[in-house]
Amino acid sequence: MMEQRRLPHDRIRGQGSFRRVMQAISICKIKGIHFSLQMVLNQYNFKEISRMAMLASHLGAKRLFFSHLILTQRNVKEGLSLTPDESLEAEKEV
Repeated sequence: MMEQRRLPHDRIRGQGSFRRVMQAISICKIKGIHFSLQMVLNQYNFKEISRMAMLASHLGAKRLFFSHLILTQRNVKEGLSLTPDESLEAEKEV
């Protein structure tokens, strides 16, 4: 049996976390609660900035924030941190 491809969000936050976020957004929309989204830029997602912006717009997010990943020993060890050039590329895209 082939392993299901993990979403970038789930790779960092745990299996099923993206689904739970989407469920929470659905509840907010049903109840008329404004919500914002934040994308912490890392090796898994920094090429997806425009797709995230489109998703946030489609979902009706009030705001979308982008932030850099904090350099920690774990993030560096797991290869999540962006290089300085990648960080600049991401900032230009934002």
